[in-house]
Amino acid sequence: MPVKYACCCLRLSRLPPPAHNPRGSVFSLSQGPYATRLARAATLMATVWSPSGRPMLPGSPCRSLRPASGTCRSVPSMQKACRARPRPSHLPSPPAMCVRKMASQLHWAVRVSSRARSTERSHSRHLRREWLWLTALLLAASAALCAFNGLGRIDQTLYDRSLDIYRFIEPADQIAATSPIVIVAIDDASVAVLGRWPWRRALHAALIDRLSEAKAVGIDIIFSEPEQQYPDDDRHLGEALARHGRVVLPYVSTGVAHGPPALRPVAQLEQSASAMGFINLHADPDGVVRALPSIMQGHFALALAHIINPALKESDTQDMRLIPFLGSSHAFQIVSYLDVLRGDVPPAFFRNRLVLLGTYATALGDFYPTPLSHQDGAMPGVEILANMVQAYLDDSWIRPLPTWLRVMTGMTLTLLFCIMLLRLSPRNALLAGFGLGIAVFLAVPMLLMLGYWLPPTAIFVVLILAYPLWSWRRQEAALRFFDQEISRLKREPSPLPERFFATDPLLTAKADSQLLAADVLGDVLQTRIDTFQDALDRLRILRQTLADSLDGAPDPIMVCHPDGTILLVNPAARHWLRGSKNTKAIGRPALEVLLERLSDPGAHGAFEKLCQGDETLLRQGIEFRDHCGRDMILRGAQLNQVRHRLLGMLLMLTDISPLRQAERQREEALRFISHDMRSPQNSILALLELHGDAAHANAMPGPQLTAQIAIHAQRTLDLVDSFMRLARAESAPLALATIDLADMLDETCDNFWALAQARQVTLVSSIDLRPAFLEADPTLLMRAISNLIDNALKFSPQGGTVSIALFAANDEWIIRIGDQGPGIAAQDQLRLFQPFAQVAPEPGKTAPKGTGLGLAFVQKVAERHGGHCSIESQPGCGARFSIHLPAGEMPLDDI
Repeated sequence: MPVKYACCCLRLSRLPPPAHNPRGSVFSLSQGPYATRLARAATLMATVWSPSGRPMLPGSPCRSLRPASGTCRSVPSMQKACRARPRPSHLPSPPAMCVRKMASQLHWAVRVSSRARSTERSHSRHLRREWLWLTALLLAASAALCAFNGLGRIDQTLYDRSLDIYRFIEPADQIAATSPIVIVAIDDASVAVLGRWPWRRALHAALIDRLSEAKAVGIDIIFSEPEQQYPDDDRHLGEALARHGRVVLPYVSTGVAHGPPALRPVAQLEQSASAMGFINLHADPDGVVRALPSIMQGHFALALAHIINPALKESDTQDMRLIPFLGSSHAFQIVSYLDVLRGDVPPAFFRNRLVLLGTYATALGDFYPTPLSHQDGAMPGVEILANMVQAYLDDSWIRPLPTWLRVMTGMTLTLLFCIMLLRLSPRNALLAGFGLGIAVFLAVPMLLMLGYWLPPTAIFVVLILAYPLWSWRRQEAALRFFDQEISRLKREPSPLPERFFATDPLLTAKADSQLLAADVLGDVLQTRIDTFQDALDRLRILRQTLADSLDGAPDPIMVCHPDGTILLVNPAARHWLRGSKNTKAIGRPALEVLLERLSDPGAHGAFEKLCQGDETLLRQGIEFRDHCGRDMILRGAQLNQVRHRLLGMLLMLTDISPLRQAERQREEALRFISHDMRSPQNSILALLELHGDAAHANAMPGPQLTAQIAIHAQRTLDLVDSFMRLARAESAPLALATIDLADMLDETCDNFWALAQARQVTLVSSIDLRPAFLEADPTLLMRAISNLIDNALKFSPQGGTVSIALFAANDEWIIRIGDQGPGIAAQDQLRLFQPFAQVAPEPGKTAPKGTGLGLAFVQKVAERHGGHCSIESQPGCGARFSIHLPAGEMPLDDI
């Protein structure tokens, strides 16, 4: 939310407040009883003053307080103007101005954050466009590389290593041991005994006869020319082939499907063979034999395998088949040509076997590199044919994935990684890319185990290119975003004047170093970094100034979301919340927080309307009494709307208890003057008028008239003394001293001993604690105790007893004075400590004379000393008044 974003900005990157601020200080007004409390909040919260006395935040509440005419340029002149001239009636009250100005300043931060979020959304859209273009490019590159095998040489190398890993994980020893294939090798030992190559064909005929038990024989020797030296050998060999009946001869193909052979056996041998097949080997550009192209149908291996399994058919597809080599050289069972010819290998050994006859001799040079040649060197051609025959028999060819499936796989993985780049952080995206590459790397040998080959190089290349390309485009977008933000910040009006930043040491200290860096490096990026750093410093200073203004406000302030949830509170608000059961406010509805601290539940409806954004109530405010008995006024202001959307509310609580207390004191003074002071004076005037009337001149003798006037005059003096003592107890500074309450009570009892004897009342003192030290004003405290003893003597009957006790309880000194008077009803006890409150006398009895200020004086003295008063009484059972005072410590001089 924009408001939440702006309010959170006030808390981010907070700088600790310096011990001395050379730029200025927070200034507070002190004027009139009304503005003393309220204007202080407005000034502290919304105005920061420079050393010259000029306001640094334009539109501050203090400028709104000045008269309509004239100019307040400096702090002293503004103070003088504010004291000299009253606030015009058309201006709003200081709390309302305070709220409005703070709201306008908060709205500046909200407006900046809102525009920043708008730019951020534009940046996000631009970044998504960049992502779409890059994703499309990478998908096209992946499809092209996978479809056209643009990285085939690297794929071939990876295939060799993958096949090596495959054979390491799943060795082919068991397959070779159970294979029916046996190779009769024309090895070096045979060449050494039988002579140099080529041998007579009669030897081959003799060998064929010894392989009569074999199920099929494949000869990897091309007899393309008739025997010139021994013409009968061709006939003998042809007859041997015919007698065996299951011999396959090879030929060399031209490489064209269904085309004529390029090199055929002689006609006599061709007619005697049971089948023929081409023995061409498909070598890749690096010279390694890996595959058998199925486009050349009628292969030698297929013809030989067909004899073993007549169900085998030639494939009509043109897909390449990779040879699943069982291992390096000598993976199959091999016997020497010479041993078979001599009879060392019995014919029964070849029963139901598939025999391949080929060269192994080094001098004959029939060797080819294979994917596993790094283990034991090149492999003889006949053994390559044996691997092909075994693949036909087991149908264990490794088939490359179809082109469309390779393309789909590469594009899917590319798209998945591009989504990761967009959604994840750069670090997590890099880790995800590594994980994706490792997954592909492990999947390749696993697919080989299933008989499929996926060329991974195109996928690896695209994944490797995707991260730096996306980082480049994202950095370009970030630089573009920085440029837009810097230009927006430059166009955004600041709540602080430009001269404030020009003199800020944080900015001026960097100016020379930034210029030097730009000159030396000459780098556009460095210039952007410096400009952006300067903008960040300005925002940090503005945020700190606004945050300090908010935190320095003495009145509770809450910033709320449009739904009423509290987002931010200042220290004064946190201090105000301490007195309640639940001090947590952030994240809770403002209405709920305020109602918990409301002593009058009848104002629930007004609070609900105000928290819902009622502009009239926000402007006028709601006055209430909180849980601590303080008179508070709640005002607020709506943060201005952006695009017809409310951004939030600012609520401020102002303690107007001193103002209400002053109003109550004024009412009491008016009541005292208008009623209590006038009553005895009117009586005196009535007596004098009566005495001056000739008709009633003798109604009251002179001495009696003088006595009555004296009584009323004394009552006037008593009222004035009581009122002055109460006023002094309320506002005069306390002359604190360390006293012993036990000694003070003893002295007070001695002062009232004579009066008690005159009224025939017994004073009983029960003071067990000695000493009982206390920091107090001795004069006020003794006067308060005297008032209670005097009241007790007044209301006690003749022969009664007044008890005076001092004891400790719960870290308090308790002074308790009890009488045996008529007692006080419960409804009268509630107002007994209010000024001018008196208890009605019992029927038929005259009330004792009093001013009604004595108990109010006692209560005020107790409160000024951090204590309170209490009463325990029932009608007809007397009364006990107690003064509770916090216990003090023994002075060091007395230890």
